[in-house]
Amino acid sequence: MNERRKKPLKVSIELNNRKKLLNQELKRYIRLLTKHGSPEKLILFGTLAQGELHEWSDIDLVVVEKSDLPFYQRLRKIRELIQPQVGLDIVVYTPEEFDQLQARSPFFREEIITKGKIIYEQSK
Repeated sequence: MNERRKKPLKVSIELNNRKKLLNQELKRYIRLLTKHGSPEKLILFGTLAQGELHEWSDIDLVVVEKSDLPFYQRLRKIRELIQPQVGLDIVVYTPEEFDQLQARSPFFREEIITKGKIIYEQSK
């Protein structure tokens, strides 16, 4: 009977530790991106943004940044800068791409705009 009670507590502690780790990494990403990059906006989405963590949760992040680089080169540049230490799903859009997706994609509007959280926005 005691074994039953210990399992949920252990899972709860592990999830709490996972949440702390993900939040520490997220803060590091924000610091690096704002110090060495020029993001206009950073949006967190997915399970971390919704507070619905599980043991395999990762960081889902949208970076909106002016750039002339092709999409995949932008991703490579950002990943090299932040050198993720946990699972990271990241996309880097130009402001124009971001606006187009917002206008055309119901999935994008629902998951990124509605459920996502703006965690950094450049002051204008």
